[in-house]
Amino acid sequence: MRQSLLDAGRSIIEEVGFKAATIQQIADRADVSLGTFFNYMETKEQLLREIIAEQLAQSIPEDHQSHAPQCARDLVASNLNEQLQAFVAVRPLLQLGLLHAGVFSPVD
Repeated sequence: MRQSLLDAGRSIIEEVGFKAATIQQIADRADVSLGTFFNYMETKEQLLREIIAEQLAQSIPEDHQSHAPQCARDLVASNLNEQLQAFVAVRPLLQLGLLHAGVFSPVD
């Protein structure tokens, strides 16, 4: 079930982008209810972190995976989470700068 959610999330995010992707779309693609989604993931952001962690784990050659400690995955997930939170904190400033530079027009 978890893998179905990861696969569905990856494909929806690739199709419509992270911001536009909804949990309902992901649940529908995985053929599960919203309740089942939330049994496995707390948020869409957690799903994204899990997708990225899986991609990183798959990029490690199989013969080296036994040497890659679980704590490395946790460290990467923690780092990505911190970066995501930092981006969310400065996003309005980035948008303002891009708007001022004429390369961004607000859609929201």
